[in-house]
Amino acid sequence: MLTVDEWRERRAAAEKRLSLLLKRNDAAVEAYMAVYGLTLKPDRVARIAQQIGQAEKDPVYEIQAVCPVCQDSRSYKSHMVRMESQRLDTNDYMVPVGAEGVKGYWSCNPIAYQVHVCPWCGYATADRDELPSPDTKKAKKPMRCSAAVMQGLCGGATARKAIVADQDIQAIFRRPRDLEVALLSYRMAIESERPKAEAELARAHFRMASYTLRIAAITELCSKPEETAEDTQRLHREALTYLEMEYALDGSDDLAAPISYLVLALAIRLRDDVRASQYHQILEQAARRSEGTAEGRLFEKWRNRAKELWEDFREQRRA
Repeated sequence: MLTVDEWRERRAAAEKRLSLLLKRNDAAVEAYMAVYGLTLKPDRVARIAQQIGQAEKDPVYEIQAVCPVCQDSRSYKSHMVRMESQRLDTNDYMVPVGAEGVKGYWSCNPIAYQVHVCPWCGYATADRDELPSPDTKKAKKPMRCSAAVMQGLCGGATARKAIVADQDIQAIFRRPRDLEVALLSYRMAIESERPKAEAELARAHFRMASYTLRIAAITELCSKPEETAEDTQRLHREALTYLEMEYALDGSDDLAAPISYLVLALAIRLRDDVRASQYHQILEQAARRSEGTAEGRLFEKWRNRAKELWEDFREQRRA
């Protein structure tokens, strides 16, 4: 991992170099950093330059939100990417690792802007619907938790803000939010879910797994594979643990299928043959058992998604 000073130097150098390569086109510099981070490669620069030259519309838009934890009456600014503006390239864990602008929009990987961070208490979430509107002070899906959990969330402000203590926290709210800054926002989101997970609230461990998989993807995007192998393996193991904890706590049909798929995919990556076989059987049996029902169709969808992974895995084991 880079130190704070190394990160700042690298960012400044990358921005300067990109500005020259992209003829001082700020939109192109932002698009490059949002898609590829600070790692410069000639083919990537050429691709972004071509796309920006053909595109006219900005895919990123501003929103205003109120923090559901500190409940400060002030609203804060965040950003989102119009999903219809991008053709996404996802990895085996359904995490966007590349994006190409369509319909006249610039390229921008939404992974950079998915987390919204409160500037006062550091509460971070990728769930836009749990953030109250500044106008109505109400959320589409209000966060429901006990007084004890809310106390834990309020008390966790110091730990969340410590994640960016040595960084410029305003970088999270500025554009462009490059991938290294996005990584910090995901770490804050994991810390924000921790009190909920400790209270065994539904979906808390699933969200922690989702955020961890995005950190792993960003880590791989921003560095050379040989430099990150150990870090990504550790992150994948953490994500797998969170997923299995959610599976044990929450038996809801809408989560059981994607959890089974993700654990299967992670087990294959981690060369855990026993666990991979176990969750492949779970997908197969659930799809057959519930055939013709809504639950069965859901498992069938994820079983089909896992089919290629499983066949490649079996082929590698036979080789």
